Amino acid sequence: MTDDDQRTDEELAAERRELVAALGGMGDMTPGSFQEEWGRCGKPKCHCAKEGDQGHGPHRSVLRYQGGKTVKRAVPAPLADVFKARVARWDEFNRACARIGDIDWELSVRELGRAKRVAPTGGPPARAGEKRGSPAGTPKP
Repeated sequence: MTDDDQRTDEELAAERRELVAALGGMGDMTPGSFQEEWGRCGKPKCHCAKEGDQGHGPHRSVLRYQGGKTVKRAVPAPLADVFKARVARWDEFNRACARIGDIDWELSVRELGRAKRVAPTGGPPARAGEKRGSPAGTPKP
């Protein structure tokens, strides 16, 4: 987490511009996660039954939560590095978008704080409980 409250509006806006510009050049992405698993077949005479053996694998897959279910797809060994990189870019994309959201929130809060101090009509700010607008009893057209 950064100390956004210590930075100027201009500094935050510049960081936001950099993040947005970087998003366009990220390349292909695969949403989800990349997984490598090793398994044991359960056969007593198999190498995987020996103590210290890592088992069968790795079995690679990409997983994504979609439509209320976890969807898992096998990734062939020749494509493992490609999909690792795509998933990593997806994570980077999400971090950049979250950071943009944090910056937008901070700038919005500041803007609202400044607007609260300035009355919309240019007059003094309304006191708590005081009605603004037309005097009571003014007929409507």
